[in-house]
Amino acid sequence: MDFFNIKEKVIGEIGNVLSRAKEEEIKELVEALLSARKVFVVGAGRSMLMMEAFAKRLGHLKIEVYVAGEIIEPPLTKKDLLVIASGSGESILPLEIGKIAKRIGAKVALITARKKSRIARIADMLVYLPGSTKLGPGKKIKSVQPLGNLFEQSLLLFCDIVAMLIQKRKGLSNQDLLKYHSNLD
Repeated sequence: MDFFNIKEKVIGEIGNVLSRAKEEEIKELVEALLSARKVFVVGAGRSMLMMEAFAKRLGHLKIEVYVAGEIIEPPLTKKDLLVIASGSGESILPLEIGKIAKRIGAKVALITARKKSRIARIADMLVYLPGSTKLGPGKKIKSVQPLGNLFEQSLLLFCDIVAMLIQKRKGLSNQDLLKYHSNLD
C-alpha cells in the first residue's frame, strides 16, 4: 500500500471538487445562513456527520442552529433555513424533512452532487459539489475512493470554508469563537 501516493490523489480530488463550486451559489447560501432566524441541518449517514460538524461551527459563529431530529430541536418556522446535505439528492429522511420544511414555509438549501434529484426539486437554493457518491461517479469527478467518500470529505471542507466566510463577514476573531466553544471537554 502506498499511503503517500493515495494521499496525493485524494487531496487532488477534493481540491478538484471544491474548485468547481459556483461563487453565486456559495454567496446565496451564506446570505441565507446569515439572514435566517434559526438554522436547521440534516443529512443521512456520513453526510449527517458532516452537517453535525457544520452545526457545531455555526454555533461558534453565534448562529442559532439545530440538528433536525435531535431532542432539543425547537419548531421550524417560515423565518428559518433548513440545510440538507445529500450526495445523491434522494436520501429519504432528508427528503421528507425537506417536504415538511416547505409546507411550513421555511427556506430549504441543498448541498449535493446531483443537480437533478427529488430533493433538488423542492430546494430554494442548491450548491453543487460534483463528488462521487454511493451511486457512482456519473458525470462527476471519478475517485480512487470508495462510495461517497469524495462528496463527504468535500462537504466537510466546503462547510468549514463557508464558516470562515461567515466569521470574516461578522468580524469575529478566533478568540470570539472560543466564547461559544464547549468548555466541558
